[in-house]
Amino acid sequence: MMEASEQAPEPIPQAAGIREEKITEASKQAPETTSQTASGNDEETNDIMTVSRIQIALQISVGVGVACPKDSASQSENHALQSALTEITLNTATDTPTGLFQLLQRVIELLLKHSEDWSHFQASSETVATPITAEELFNQLSLSDRSKFSVETLTNIDGVVTQKEAPPPVASATVPDNQPGYLVITLLLGTVDDQPLFGEVLTVALLKAVLQGLAAMKPTYLRVVEVLWTPQAPDEVLTEADLAADFGDLVAIA
Repeated sequence: MMEASEQAPEPIPQAAGIREEKITEASKQAPETTSQTASGNDEETNDIMTVSRIQIALQISVGVGVACPKDSASQSENHALQSALTEITLNTATDTPTGLFQLLQRVIELLLKHSEDWSHFQASSETVATPITAEELFNQLSLSDRSKFSVETLTNIDGVVTQKEAPPPVASATVPDNQPGYLVITLLLGTVDDQPLFGEVLTVALLKAVLQGLAAMKPTYLRVVEVLWTPQAPDEVLTEADLAADFGDLVAIA
């Protein structure tokens, strides 16, 4: 999140993790513009900010003997889902406000394209009174997610790309025959909105509407965005046990 000066924060140090890797995108100052609300309050220059997080688990397949819950077309597409996220990371200019918003739009487009593979989700949006409070909340949520992973294999922070070799898969990454594997994607964003971007999200239809609304937001309202996913490698998945252990607060889609 932003300090009062609206400068982007330093990347959060990697916390001790228990498994896997993940990918993150981070922030850039938005250009100075003004936009009056109906009440005459200037959302883009006052201190009020909103921090929102959307987390979606998708069922994916990998290797031989792992069941894909969807049709063959979906199976071939979700097989390359992690590769698509990597491509977005490597080819998005996160050091510009325009690039930052394009990052958000491209990830949302990818999520909506694969909505038939969604299995679990959660969404929250909270408005706070000051940029410092918003930064603290943003960092708290980011650290909570990032602490679940042992290493970041790919980052693109302010346009600086860093890649590391992935560690060998742990035993839990092996999915038994006929059991689904999972990929978890997280969107964490800070905006200058004076109210939460959405209320309680309980249905897939509402989640889709929320994502579509984020993709259509005023670009200058976006101050910081972080995109995280695990596992990063296209040939790896999370098991049901992994999902329950690290993402137990996600709600299953009936």
